[in-house]
Amino acid sequence: MSHAAIYLEAKKLTVVEQTNTLLKGVSFAARAGELHVIRGPNGAGKSTLIRAMAGLQAASAGTVLCAGCPIGKLSVSERAVQLAVLLQQQWLDFPFSVQEVVTMGGYPVSHSILDTEASVNTLDHALETFDLLALRDQDYTRLSGGEQQRVHLARLLMQVSSQTRALVLDEPLKAIDLSHQYVVMRQLKRMASQGLAVVVILHDLSLAARFADCVTLLKQGSVIRTGTTQSVMQSPLLSDVFDAEIRKSKDAEAPLFYVAG
Repeated sequence: MSHAAIYLEAKKLTVVEQTNTLLKGVSFAARAGELHVIRGPNGAGKSTLIRAMAGLQAASAGTVLCAGCPIGKLSVSERAVQLAVLLQQQWLDFPFSVQEVVTMGGYPVSHSILDTEASVNTLDHALETFDLLALRDQDYTRLSGGEQQRVHLARLLMQVSSQTRALVLDEPLKAIDLSHQYVVMRQLKRMASQGLAVVVILHDLSLAARFADCVTLLKQGSVIRTGTTQSVMQSPLLSDVFDAEIRKSKDAEAPLFYVAG
């Protein structure tokens, strides 16, 4: 594993809701310069871990640190500056334009809306990155699910500044078509290479194998394995975690994973 600075860390995190234990003593570290993928079957605790690390889910035990500081000690504005988060569900039913929604992402950084040439350039860059320039004036509520997801990714990009330490994304490829999935993953990889810690929940094993620097596997609220992508993305281990026979192609550069039978 890398010795780079840890920007987001969970230590022995346990989350219990009513009588359900969602996470059991989970430890997790997201390091600067790495794209860290979280994988696991439905109900493994992936989204719970994401929410807890973002300070949106109360922990029953354990600690979450953002750049070395307990997440609970950061104000909402401080957290928004250091940590950019995209949750699995987005609730936005007002008829804002695409440009207006994306612009909102810059508020934690500037506390104003497009007041400088630099912020306008950042907006244009975010729209261009996720292929939204032609949609900038359209009503967000009238877009397809995949287009809306790209809008939220552009909004997240607007939030990133020199003070941002980590990105946390829960299923960012939801409803996005294949060509744009690669656009998203290449952008996240680029941002990791620029020094951010990038944490992503992905369902596609092949994309995880291609883009991740490290992988954590969860099952029933516990970490089964965490390590380099090569060490974790092995067919016997994946088959055990997902309770299915998962096979891997022999293409070493871009392996494909599939369920046998």
